[in-house]
Amino acid sequence: MAAQSAKVESAKVESAKVDVFTEREYSDGRQAEFINQLFTLRIACYPPTLVYFRLSPKVDGVCDASIILQILPDHLALLRSELCRWDDVPSSHPDDARQRLGGTSDLTRLRFKLLSGMSAQIIVPKDSNGFETPDSAARHAIRLFASLASSPSFCVYFPRNKVQKSLLQQCVRAVPQFSGLNEDDLRDFRRKVDPKRLYGGKGGRVLTPDDYEDSSGTDGERSRSTTPATNPSNGSTVDFDSVPRPEGLPPQYGECLVEVGESRATSDDEANFVESPSVGHAPPEYDGTQSLCSVPNAAKRPRQYANEDALLCPRSKKILSATPSTTAPTRNVQCLDAKPRLESEGAGMDVCMVFRELTSRLDDQQQQIKQLLHEQSEQQLSQEQLKALQDQIGKLKRQNAELKRRNSELENTCAELTNRQETADEERESMWLDISELQEVTGEHGKQLADNPKLAEDLASFIWGDGFQGPVGEPMKEHLDDLVKEYLDRICEGDLIKLLRECVQKKVASQMDEMKARMCETFK
Repeated sequence: MAAQSAKVESAKVESAKVDVFTEREYSDGRQAEFINQLFTLRIACYPPTLVYFRLSPKVDGVCDASIILQILPDHLALLRSELCRWDDVPSSHPDDARQRLGGTSDLTRLRFKLLSGMSAQIIVPKDSNGFETPDSAARHAIRLFASLASSPSFCVYFPRNKVQKSLLQQCVRAVPQFSGLNEDDLRDFRRKVDPKRLYGGKGGRVLTPDDYEDSSGTDGERSRSTTPATNPSNGSTVDFDSVPRPEGLPPQYGECLVEVGESRATSDDEANFVESPSVGHAPPEYDGTQSLCSVPNAAKRPRQYANEDALLCPRSKKILSATPSTTAPTRNVQCLDAKPRLESEGAGMDVCMVFRELTSRLDDQQQQIKQLLHEQSEQQLSQEQLKALQDQIGKLKRQNAELKRRNSELENTCAELTNRQETADEERESMWLDISELQEVTGEHGKQLADNPKLAEDLASFIWGDGFQGPVGEPMKEHLDDLVKEYLDRICEGDLIKLLRECVQKKVASQMDEMKARMCETFK
């Protein structure tokens, strides 16, 4: 047992760290909830039976290791590793995680199923109370960890190629084997995952549900206490015991009439002063209607209203009637003379506006025509370029077909040459075999002649005998005489065998040719 404990203690740790997204599952059949928060998952495995997992939130791209969700094997009923492909997963949560992890095609889903009545450990520094601050990042992370720790199961998603498959398989196998550890191994494992060893030796503590639930309740009470109480007043916003503000008496009827009359007179005078330039001049005579038309700045003033013809005449009539020196013919001349002048002025301004509008439209149309011509020229150029490219593509296709034909011919030629080469190699090997066999036979005969000089003498006597004279003939005898002389001269060199072999081969070949010729003549 001690040896096994020492083995576990000295086992080499295999670890991995990867960014993950989580998914909370429910036991009542509701759809799983995707948590849109990036975490960092650290996996530590001591083969073959020890493993633990730690989750930490990642804020602004930096891992916040001050808050940890630690998952131990004795918390788990099941650990499963699955491959989530982009085309065979019906759920949308892997797609959400895939998009947030940079569009990775395949994901690995690591599913943690917790034991009934067990929850993962939420660990914070020993002297830290930052999670009690409302609306803080630590408080938000504590809430997320609490939801994961209290759920029956949850999943983490990460890219497939970030963690080795062998490490995941070891973790999956280690969870069911954890219950078979002895007391010494369990003690060593508890020492490894003890929160007191975290945070650089300062130590941490495991939060209980009362720690973060009480803090959330305190915040709720604080928020409720700051809300002002309202009295039930049947929808009214004023309390019944408040005294209304005293109001003064309304003004008398006569005062209202005087004020209204004065204000109306003042406004009429101001309006007539702005709109009627002919007030204050002497009334013209019957033959002096042209002088009224030449009042300075009468034709240059701007129009104050859209319909001055309907507004000017009544007001000018009212003012003229208030002047004792004006007469009815004078008023008629003024009205008749003012209306044509105003109509001609409005018509001139309308013509200018219409001219400007038509000019702007003409400019716009010219710009559109230029743009269309430019686009048409670009389109023609594009068509020409497209046609040139099509011609070039056709030419390249023809060249490619010709090259393919030549390539096929070369391949056929190479195949034929390869066959010939193989045949020649086989024939050469056969010839080498025959030559080697002949060399072995010749060597044996040479050894026999060299070892037995009497055999050489018998052979020479046979050659000189009558049985061999007929087929061999006189040339053979002469040649044999030469061979004997050479043999006697170079008896010490031992070349008689070679010379004899060459002589026999030549003479036998010549005698065979002569015999064939004689047989052919006999058959004829």
